[in-house]
This record gives sequence, structure tokens and C-alpha cells, in this order.
Amino acid sequence: MSSPVRLVEGEPERAEHRFIGEHPTVLRLLDSIQRAARMDSPVLIQGPTGAGKELVAQRLHDYSGRTGRLVALNVASLPDTLAESELFGSARGAFTGADRDRTGFIEESAGGTLYLDEAAELSAGLQTKLLRVLETGVVRKIGGTTDRQVRFRLIVSTQPPARLLVEAGRWRADFYYRVAGISLDVPALAEHSSDIPLLLDHFLGLLGRPPLGMEKPGVLAEYPWHGNVRELRRAVERAAFVAGERSVTVEDVREAVIALQVPRQAGARERRLHSRSLRDLEREHIAAVLQETGGNTGAAATILGLSRSQVYRRMQDMGIAPSVRR
Repeated sequence: MSSPVRLVEGEPERAEHRFIGEHPTVLRLLDSIQRAARMDSPVLIQGPTGAGKELVAQRLHDYSGRTGRLVALNVASLPDTLAESELFGSARGAFTGADRDRTGFIEESAGGTLYLDEAAELSAGLQTKLLRVLETGVVRKIGGTTDRQVRFRLIVSTQPPARLLVEAGRWRADFYYRVAGISLDVPALAEHSSDIPLLLDHFLGLLGRPPLGMEKPGVLAEYPWHGNVRELRRAVERAAFVAGERSVTVEDVREAVIALQVPRQAGARERRLHSRSLRDLEREHIAAVLQETGGNTGAAATILGLSRSQVYRRMQDMGIAPSVRR
């Protein structure tokens, strides 16, 4: 089997920072990361949950040669007012409980990289303030009276395509144009399922386990992998735990996938779920989402974490009636 890691110049030695894959889609992404890393422009990373957007941001920073830190903030985890304080910092007395000056993430990323995960949740107000920082290069704490010059590289990631965010009124057009000049699309695992053997061996190696040495992904390639690479990693960790001292097998991984996916509910419903193929479950899920969205494939693609063309292909491959489209 070929090497499980596509190496590029300056790749960090830390195994957890490696983006594993030899599929053409992955190789193109790796090349794009290397070319984008040395630029100063903001970067937009798009892709479904669990596909590796955080890893792409980390690699962009690692290859950039910047002396500062990579500072990450998950926007969706914070209310808008708290997100502003985290980003810009706050001056003493700016609000109740602000008994000292506090440095924000933008200042902490000086000389390095600021990564905003789940940036689809950025409010219009925060987008405007970020635009000002990007255009002027200065930041002011909440309640502060002085500006500080700061130089950093901004990376944002979203699950929905950013253009849809603009169309839906969630993103300002000027913010989109500012951050989308360099756009990197992270593929869903189903789009590079041929890399599953490499990923399995990589995750087993991180656990100190011997590789499986599979040449082809086999039945695992048929699974939809809604959680993408993150779901595969959790399945490997579960399989290793269940295997104990013995070597992990493909069957261990397959059983871990099923255990993680199917709720343990007693009775006829559980037996029906276990007796049906993963493909049937995926088909029913896609059909249900299309029905909920009135056949709007664009909206369905956003919910499913797929591109619109991928939804069309799955509809065709799985025999989902075109009549549900709109």
C-alpha cells in the first residue's frame, strides 16, 4: 500500500495535523493549502461538519511561517455580545464585572492567525466590525478609547455555502467579498471514500495500534458517513476499545459504525433498523429531507451537508423520484 500521508514541503511532524488522503480531490485541496498558506488574504473554508475544516485551518497556519499563534473561536458556541467581547477584548469598567482590561482574540492572534469556526453565525454587527479591523488594521477594546495596530491572518469556516448565506441575508455581501477571495472546499468523506483504508490506519496509528492494511474500503465505502472523517475516527476509537488487547478488525469498525449510528432501543423497531442496509437508511433520510424542503434541492443540500450536484447524483443513484424536486 502506498504511503498514508501526502507530504508537502514544510509539513508539521505532528501526526494529528496531517490531512490524510490520496484521492484527487484531497490532493487538490492539499496543493491549494500550500499555495494559500504564504498569502496574507483572508481564507474561507467550506465543507460539511466533521470533514476536517479545523485541520485545514491548522495546516494553513503551520505552513504560513507566521511567528504568532493560531487563535480559534467557535462563533456558534457564544451569544453575540459575548462573541464581541471575546474577539475585541474589553476595557476596565466597560460593563458590570469588567474589573480589568481584557485582551481579545484579535490582539492575541497578532503576528499569527485568527480562525473563526462556524462563521455562518456571525451577526451583521460583528461582520461590520471585523471588516473595519481588516481594512484599517486597528482594533479597539469594548469600552476602550485607544486603538491598537494589529496584523493577523483571518480564516473563517462555514458549513452552508457562503453564497447561500448572502442570499439568505445572514451574511453581508461586503463581508463575503472580503473573505471569499481564497476559498477552500473540504470534501465530504463520501466523496473520497477510497481514502478510508488510509484513514483507518492513520487513526489506529494515533492509538498505538497496528494497521489493518486494507487495499480497498469495501463495505465501509457504501456507508453515507454523515459525520464524515470525524465519525470514522470515533468509530475507530470505539472499535479499539471493544477489541481490547487483540488487533482491531474491519468487522470491529463496521460494528462500531452501526453502534454509533443506531439508537439502542428494544423491540421490533431496532430489529427492523438492523436488518436494513446502510444504503436504504441513507435513501430514506435524503427522501425525508427533500420532502421537508418541498423538493428544494438547494435547501436539502445545506441540511445534508452536501453540494447540490451531490444531491442530484444520490437521487439518481438511489432511484429517488424526480417528482419531489422543485
